[in-house]
Amino acid sequence: MRNLNCHIRHICHTAVYALELQRVVMVTDSVTDTVTDFCQSCTYATASFYIRHA
Repeated sequence: MRNLNCHIRHICHTAVYALELQRVVMVTDSVTDTVTDFCQSCTYATASFYIRHA
């Protein structure tokens, strides 16, 4: 019986770990998207600035 409890605990830990990992991946993705958007708007601003002042 103790072995079964151990097994259940292990499954719970694995599930929590998987969820945490998923959350970290999601956060990383949104940060990457934000940085990409920021870089693109910076690039567009710089490009239009140079075009206007060329």
